[in-house]
Amino acid sequence: EVPADEIMADPVLSVAGGGGDAVEKGGIIPSAAYLEREEEFDIVEAEYQELDPQHHQQLCDTSAASKRMGILCRRSTDEAYRARWGSNRLAEKYGKHGINSIWDEWSRPDSGILPCAPYLRHCVLAAEK
Repeated sequence: EVPADEIMADPVLSVAGGGGDAVEKGGIIPSAAYLEREEEFDIVEAEYQELDPQHHQQLCDTSAASKRMGILCRRSTDEAYRARWGSNRLAEKYGKHGINSIWDEWSRPDSGILPCAPYLRHCVLAAEK
């Protein structure tokens, strides 16, 4: 588990828009520990707007100044995984368990893989908070 305060490689550089190639546009740089934990996802920079903590509603200020940037894990591909981590990592970590694909085989409608109800509930609860 990566503690929240260790998700960013350098919060000062991230806030200042420092360089780095982890996320190119805005300078938000996820830490190596975060990238390892979320290795199968595409990590991207995303705009968000804070909510009023008391009422869980969007703040009235919708100006550009009120918008914030953060990082988001999104669906990826096996090709992107191999590009980031090397062609052998997938086979070494998952092949011994009979898993040959993280994303590509399961995205077909006939794959038989369905979302897990407890996981979906976890996503809803996380989004509500």
